[in-house]
Amino acid sequence: MSSRRLAPGLAWAACAAALAIVAPGCAPDPASPTRSGGAHVVRAELCQSAADTAPPEAAACWKSVALPDYWTLRRRRDAIAGWYRVDFEARPAPGEAWALSLSGGWSRLSAFLNDRPVAEWSSGDRSAAIGPLGVLYAPLPKDALRSGTNRLTLHFAISPAAIGALEPFDLAPAALLEPAHRRDLLLRDTLPFALTLFGVASGVLVLALSRWDPVGSARWFAAGTLCWSGADLAMRLRLPVGAVGDWLFSVVAHAFVPCLVVGFHRVLGVQRPRFERALAYSVLGAAALRGLARPLLRPFVDNLWWLANAGLGVYLVYLAVGNWRRGRLTPGWLVLGATLFVLGAGVVDLASLIRGAPILGLSLFDLARPLIGLTAAAVLVSLLGRSLSLAEELNLELERRVEEKRSELAASYTRVAELERARTIAAERDRLMRDMHDGTGGQLVSALAMVEGGEFTRDALADALRDALADLRLTIDSLDPAQPDLVPLLAMARARLEPRLEPQGLRFAWDVRDVARPEGFGPHAALQVLRVFQEAVTNALRHARATTLVVRTGEERDAAGRACAFVEIADDGRGFEAAGPGGDTRAGGGRGLRNMQRRAAELGGELILTSGPGGTSVRLRLPL
Repeated sequence: MSSRRLAPGLAWAACAAALAIVAPGCAPDPASPTRSGGAHVVRAELCQSAADTAPPEAAACWKSVALPDYWTLRRRRDAIAGWYRVDFEARPAPGEAWALSLSGGWSRLSAFLNDRPVAEWSSGDRSAAIGPLGVLYAPLPKDALRSGTNRLTLHFAISPAAIGALEPFDLAPAALLEPAHRRDLLLRDTLPFALTLFGVASGVLVLALSRWDPVGSARWFAAGTLCWSGADLAMRLRLPVGAVGDWLFSVVAHAFVPCLVVGFHRVLGVQRPRFERALAYSVLGAAALRGLARPLLRPFVDNLWWLANAGLGVYLVYLAVGNWRRGRLTPGWLVLGATLFVLGAGVVDLASLIRGAPILGLSLFDLARPLIGLTAAAVLVSLLGRSLSLAEELNLELERRVEEKRSELAASYTRVAELERARTIAAERDRLMRDMHDGTGGQLVSALAMVEGGEFTRDALADALRDALADLRLTIDSLDPAQPDLVPLLAMARARLEPRLEPQGLRFAWDVRDVARPEGFGPHAALQVLRVFQEAVTNALRHARATTLVVRTGEERDAAGRACAFVEIADDGRGFEAAGPGGDTRAGGGRGLRNMQRRAAELGGELILTSGPGGTSVRLRLPL
C-alpha cells in the first residue's frame, strides 16, 4: 500500500480507537448508585456567602438550584463563594463504607457531612484531578454517617475569571461508587489528558515534516495544533503561572483557528492576504480586550471569541467543499472530514454547555486536538508520496514512449485537422444551401413567377425583391462570428429594418437587456431567431395597423421549470384571433405563424402567441 493511502488510514484508525475507548464510558452503568441504594443528587440548596461557616438554616439567602449549577456573570457579581447543602437518605449496613464522588469547576471546595469535615480540595491539588474540571472522590467518615436523613454541606469558591460549576454528584456505598468513579476519571480526565499529549506530539511531527511541504501549509497546521494542545496541556497541569500566564495561554488557545485558516489557504492555493492580516489583527485586538477586561468579564470575552472562531470554522467547511468539488483538494475526503468533525465538535460542546451537562459524556474537542495534527500529517505524507509516485511514473513513461508519441501525435494532428476542416466546410455548405433554398431561393422563385405570369404590380414586385434581399442579408448576418449572442443580433436586425418601418409610421420601442446564451446557439440558430423576428415585424407592418413595436428580452422559466431566454415582439395594433379550440391557427395566423412555430421547435424552444384588441405579442422562448 502506498504512503498516500496508508497515512489517512492510520489517522482514522487512531480516531476510531479513541472512540472505542470512549464508548464504554458513555454507556449507562447497571450498578449506578441510583439503582443500588445510593443517592444521585440533581438538586441542592445554595446560599451565596463569603463566610467561613455555613449560614443558619433559616437564613433568607438559601434557594433551590438544579445541578449542574453554573456560576454565571450575574451571580459572580454578587459573590464568588457560597454554600451548598443537600439532605439525603442512607441505610448503611453494619461496617459498610460510603463515599462521595463529584465533579465540577472551582478554586476551592470543602465538604462536610453532618457538620463533620470530609475533605478539602483546591485548584492546585494535582492529586484530585489533572484536568480543568475536578473529578473528585472522598470516603465518608463512618462515625459521621447516620442511618436515615443526613446532610452534606459544600463550601464552594471560584476564581473571578472563571465560570464555576457544580455537577450532579453521587453518595453511595464505596464498593459501588469507586468503580464508577474510576470510569468517570478515565473518561473525563485521563483520556482527554492523553489526547492532549498526543495532540502536542502530532504538532511536533507535522512541524518536523514541514520542511518538505512545498506550499508552507504544514507549518501553519503545526502552529495551530501546538497552540491548542499546548495551552490545554498547561491548563491541565495547573501550572502556577499567575494572571499573565493565564492570559497568555488563553490567547494562544484562541489563535488555533486563525492558524488553521491560513494553513487551508496554503493547501488550496487561496490568495487572500488582506483576510489573513485581518485575522492577525483580530487576534491581537481580542487579546488586548481580554487583558483590559475585568476578571469577571473575561469568560464573557472568551465565549465571544469562540463564537467568532466557530464562524471561521464554517468558512473552512465552505472552502473545503468548494475545492473538493473542483478536484483541488487532496486528499479531499480526509481534510473535509476532519474540518466537519472539528466544527461538529464545537457545536456539540456548545450545546452541552447550554444543556448543562456533556451530551456524549465528554468534550469532543479533546478528540479534535490529535485529529487535526494527524490530519495535517496525513495530508503532508500523502502529498509527498503522491509527488514521488508521479515523478517516478513520469520518468519511466517519458523514457519509454517520448519519441513514439511525438511522431504519432504529429501524424494524428495532421489527419484530424484535415478531416475537421473538410467536415466543417461540408456542413457549412449544406446549411447555406438549405437556408438559401428555403429563404431567398423561394422568394426569388415567387418573384420570377409573378414576372412570367404577367400578374404583378411594380410595388408588389419591389416588395418581393426587398424580402428576398432582406432574407439574404439575414443569412449573411447570421454568419458573423462577432455576433454570437441574442442582443447584438437583435440590434443588427433593428438597424436593417428600421429604415423601412419609419416611413410607414411604425417605430421600435427597445426594452432589451443582456441574457445568457441559449443552449447550442450557433449560426443556424441565429438565422432562425432572426427569421422569427423578421416575420413578426412583417406581420405587424402588413396586418396589425400598429404604430409601435416593443421588443423585449429577458430570462424566465417555462412550464417544465427549465431556465429560458425569451425574445418578445409586441405591437399596439388591432390584433386577431390567434388560435381556436385545440390550438389550431386561425385567421390572421396562417403560414407565417406556422413557420415561426416550426422554427421555434427546431431550436428546442416554443412560440407563445397572444392577441387581442390591444395588439399582438409573439414571444420566442429558448432554453439556456
